Amino acid sequence: MQTAFNYAISFHNNNDSQARFKVEPVVEVLESDDSYKIGQTLCSQMERGIFTLIAPTSDPSYDTFAAYSNMFQMPLVSPAFPQQTSSDRPSHLGVNLRPRYLRAIVDVINYYKWKTIIYLYDSDNGRLGIGRTQLPNPAGGESSSTILLSSGTNIETLGFLMFREGKN
Repeated sequence: MQTAFNYAISFHNNNDSQARFKVEPVVEVLESDDSYKIGQTLCSQMERGIFTLIAPTSDPSYDTFAAYSNMFQMPLVSPAFPQQTSSDRPSHLGVNLRPRYLRAIVDVINYYKWKTIIYLYDSDNGRLGIGRTQLPNPAGGESSSTILLSSGTNIETLGFLMFREGKN
């Protein structure tokens, strides 16, 4: 994400001859989901004059970023918001760059009338996302089975899939 951010800033500052302003990035990398540390960092950055937050948000950090964004009416841009947050306070000025895709998955399942679905996920967002989605009963009401599989390791996942392939 930081590489794309740096490229966009450089492209704007160097290639847009009609730009009325130059952008000066203020970057601070924080390797923690601790809300206190995030709050301290945000206050420090706001003292420097930032006017937009661009940050990846995880489940623990989302509420802090959303609260600051709402309180100070500062846009929050993130590659992906969590599927479910611990509060009901969305970021009113937030922009989620990744579209919601679960409806498309359900449409594909309906179209092909799949009876068994193996859903691999590697985060709580993946588990919560499919868990809150009403999966269809394909082929006119026949029951479908969904196997949710957390990818603990690649070897475990491959072993499970090979076992399933041998059963069919």
